Amino acid sequence: MSWRPRGGRYGGTRYRWVDVITMTYMAATGMLNVLLGSGKPGLALAVALHAGYVVFGLEIVRLSQRRPDSRLILQLRTWYPGFIILYGFFDVSRLQHLISSGTFWATDALADADYALFGVHPTVWIQQFHTPVLNEIISFFNVSYYVIPLLFAIPLLVRGRYPEVWAGASIALFAYVVNYTLFILLPAVGPRMIPAIEALRDPSLEGGPLVWLQHLIQGDQGTVRGNAFPSAHVSGALAWTLAAWRYQRKLAWLLALLTLGTAVSTVYLGFHHAIDPIAGFLVGLLCYLVAVRIMQARGEDPVTCPEEARRVGGAGT
Repeated sequence: MSWRPRGGRYGGTRYRWVDVITMTYMAATGMLNVLLGSGKPGLALAVALHAGYVVFGLEIVRLSQRRPDSRLILQLRTWYPGFIILYGFFDVSRLQHLISSGTFWATDALADADYALFGVHPTVWIQQFHTPVLNEIISFFNVSYYVIPLLFAIPLLVRGRYPEVWAGASIALFAYVVNYTLFILLPAVGPRMIPAIEALRDPSLEGGPLVWLQHLIQGDQGTVRGNAFPSAHVSGALAWTLAAWRYQRKLAWLLALLTLGTAVSTVYLGFHHAIDPIAGFLVGLLCYLVAVRIMQARGEDPVTCPEEARRVGGAGT
C-alpha cells in the first residue's frame, strides 16, 4: 500500500516510491550537513537546498492530487525527482569531505583489485586501441548517457502514460540514491586522478566534435572527485534500460546498446577502474529487482496492477 500521511496538511496525500526515496535521501543528507557542517562554507545554502527540495516535493505531490486538471502541476510533479540526479552527484563531494575530511581511502583497494583481476591497469591497457574514429564512437556513447532518461520518459509522456514514467523513475532514482550512498561510504577517485596510473597514460585523445563535447562535460579528470565506485553512469543507465524492458520493450534494445557503450566508455576514457562499471551493473540490477518488488507491494507497478496503468493526472486515488 502506498504511503499516506494520516493527518495535518498532507493527510490523505499519496506518495509514490520515487517520492519517498528522493525526499528521504535529501532529508537524511541535509541532516548530515547540519550535524557535521558547522562552520563549513556553504552550509546555509546546502541546508536550504535540501529543505527546499523536501518541502517542494511534499507540496507538489499534494497539489497534483488536489488539482488533477493542472497540466503545469502535473509536469512539475513528474519532473521534480530528476533534480536529485545532478544535484545529488555533486553534493556527494561535500558530504565526503564532511565525513572523511577529503580522504579518498577506498582508491588504493579499487586500483589493486583492478590489477589483481586483469593483470593490468585496464584504463592503461585499453589505450592501444585509441584511434580518432574509435575515440569519436566511444565519446558518443559516453555523452549518450545524459539523454537516456529523456529517451525513456518522453515517448511515454507523449502517450499520456504517466504511471509508467513514475514507475521507471522509481526504479532509476532508487539506483542513483543507492549509488550516492555508496559514494559517501566508499570515497574513491578514478584512474585519471591517480598520479601513478595517469603517468602511464597518454593524456591526448584525438577526435572530432564528440570528443570535444565529452571533454567539455567531463573535463580532464572527471566532473567530481570521489565518485568512482560504483559507476553511477552504469547503474543509472541499466536501471533505465530495465525499466524500459518492463514498460516499453522496443526501446529497451536501444537503451541496452547505449548502456553497454557507456560502460565501456568509462574505462576507455580513463574515468573509472574496470571494477566500477562491473559493480555498477550489479547495483543497477539489484535496485531494479528490489524496486519492482516494493512497487508491487505498494500497488504502483502498472504491469501487475492494471488499474495503475489507467491512472492519469495527479493519480491521487
